Amino acid sequence: MPSEYADLLIKRAQEFAAQLQSAGVPATVQKTTLREYSIKLDLTQGRAVLYYKPKKAQFQCQSENVPDEALWSQVLACWEDRRTTSAASVPTSALQPDTVVEVYVDGSWVAGTTSYGVVVVQGDAAIWEDSGVLSADESGDSRQVAGELQAVRVAMLWCREHGIKQATVHYDYAGIEHWATGKWKAKQPLTQRYRSDIENLGIEITWNKVEAHTGVKWNEMADTLANSAASNASGRNAISEVTSLADVESYVMAFSAFLRPRGVVLEIRRKEAVPTPHVQASVASGSESWGHLNVYGSAGKAPYPKFHEVHPEVKQGVLEQFWRQFKAPLVNELDEVNYYLGVFEPYEGLQLDFKLLADAVARVWAIRMSQPFDRARVRYNLATLKECVALLRQPTN
Repeated sequence: MPSEYADLLIKRAQEFAAQLQSAGVPATVQKTTLREYSIKLDLTQGRAVLYYKPKKAQFQCQSENVPDEALWSQVLACWEDRRTTSAASVPTSALQPDTVVEVYVDGSWVAGTTSYGVVVVQGDAAIWEDSGVLSADESGDSRQVAGELQAVRVAMLWCREHGIKQATVHYDYAGIEHWATGKWKAKQPLTQRYRSDIENLGIEITWNKVEAHTGVKWNEMADTLANSAASNASGRNAISEVTSLADVESYVMAFSAFLRPRGVVLEIRRKEAVPTPHVQASVASGSESWGHLNVYGSAGKAPYPKFHEVHPEVKQGVLEQFWRQFKAPLVNELDEVNYYLGVFEPYEGLQLDFKLLADAVARVWAIRMSQPFDRARVRYNLATLKECVALLRQPTN
């Protein structure tokens, strides 16, 4: 018996397949895989599965046996672009562009995963809702704050795409308004990008601060969406991603290069692979010892520092601030590549794992290039990585 949502699933799958093909990713809709709430697309390796959630009127895209990370990154880049610009989840007839919409936003941080939730309300009905997670590079050490900023950004983009020019944004963290209006100075790339995006999107915003967890219906819904997105992603990551000792050491080496021009020296003293990947490094500024920095790895999250052995206590705050700057999201997609290239260039003659640079190159490569990127092959070869960077720097038509 045909699914109630068969036509909707096939239409979305065909649209997505066309978008993938225009981005250089071969994809074919397999109508024989149609189920009540899902349909699959064949890729060159594995499949992309589209799931439909009737209660939310939303689609999700998941991998089925896609072994190539670069390929799946391309697929997700296309999906995210399609998702943020699609009006399929909202009946066009329900939109009234000349009226003000109410936007409720929230962010969450669960087990190392930052997420966002947003609900757009017109009259007494929610006309659109969305949620998602941020990468470690996007969120840095900001935890749920980056998620709340992303919720506003996503909502305003949706308003612009649907011709809505005025919105009231309901939020529970003061920075949401103050960074956008300039009351707080945007000092970090994360907040600078947020302020710039809100200004450029051109939506007239009225800001309304609400107290968190006080029973406001739509605010609670945004909170639930954000928490669910983070919890689901954390569960998947805990199974699929494991941080190795090499990953942790690579982070410490990059942080050391970041600190050096700031007059702080890190020197690795101890490394342990079990029971948890762990690197301990001595910290000093001139002749003054600051004790030790400990950086750990765990499943489902980027390597993270502990500052409890840094002394005196005031230096803990200094080093924490440096770490936040080191991990702050960057505005341009090539900024991260250029940054890590500068970090690792002094080590070109050494046999090291340049994973952070290789990861940064892979993220941009998946967006800009049609051929696959063999990260495993090049991550130990800085000369080859520099050739890849040169290709990424070439202007695109």
